[in-house]
Amino acid sequence: MPQPETRSFYISGPADVTAARRVSKSFALALSFDEVASEQMALVASELGSNIYKHAGRGTLSLSSITVEAQHGMVIEARDWGGGIANQEEAFADGFSTAGTLGDGLGAVNRLVDSMEITSDGENGTHIIGIKMLRKNSFPMPAHENPFDIAAVSRAIPGHQVNGDAFVIKHANHRTLVAVIDGVGHGTFAHKASTTAKAYIESHFEQDLEHLLMGCSRACRATRGAVMTLVALEWQERNMHYAGIGNIESRIFNALTDKKLIVRRGIVGNRMPPPKSSLESWNSGAVMVLHSDGISTKWQWHELTPVMHLGASAVAQRIMERYGKGNDDATVLVIMDKAEKPHD
Repeated sequence: MPQPETRSFYISGPADVTAARRVSKSFALALSFDEVASEQMALVASELGSNIYKHAGRGTLSLSSITVEAQHGMVIEARDWGGGIANQEEAFADGFSTAGTLGDGLGAVNRLVDSMEITSDGENGTHIIGIKMLRKNSFPMPAHENPFDIAAVSRAIPGHQVNGDAFVIKHANHRTLVAVIDGVGHGTFAHKASTTAKAYIESHFEQDLEHLLMGCSRACRATRGAVMTLVALEWQERNMHYAGIGNIESRIFNALTDKKLIVRRGIVGNRMPPPKSSLESWNSGAVMVLHSDGISTKWQWHELTPVMHLGASAVAQRIMERYGKGNDDATVLVIMDKAEKPHD
């Protein structure tokens, strides 16, 4: 596919931003992005360009293409020579501004691109790179082709209406992505954190797990933060990628082993440590259980054997009913091999 030539703009006022936005959309369309994605990249250019002249007075905005493993994408790069961003954590929070404006620019950019890098200091100004890759043809898979039986149960603290936990189950392109998310604390603020993370994951689910966690961390900076574990299952390769931050219990077992998966300590959205994903083969007959700390960790897998033959939904319900705590939101997600149930 022919690549459009790199374009650069000197930004010093609203007229420059308008021109950059218009060309950004045309640039994205030339790369075969659809109308919605092209308009999103135009908005990214507009937000980054506006930040330049509002906060630094002048700078540059450039558009270029990128190809990674035969997949094409678009890069928008913003550079200014202002005083830098003193608090990058706060800068990603919707509503934050140092220029008397709405201030949701960087938060919006993070939601719209696949990856984002920012360097900023008082001497060299601010340099931001946003990348969005052209989506592969994503299509839902027929249920009978999915080799996994997956179910989740989630509830708020008994007597409360707002749930601070959330979960994700997403199938596409012979791949399943699941996540269990626990917003810090309880009530409305925890709910905001978990739903913010869930929305980011669902709109960026094709990314690798490390980039998903980094994007979630930027998105959650406007919240109290959350802990979460993500698992990506590859149907044909029978592989499992997993990564997590914080105290989501993650166990995988069969008749011979009971293994707890190791994840990193920390909070997504609050100075999160660099995430690291791991790869394991999925063994036939295995069961994986993810749950928030609203579920007691005292359960044993052999206690679940009476309902194993009923599938993942029955296993999740059994864990919730017997081990759900009465003073916390609770979520449990179960993954089983649909083709072959575990042996007693």
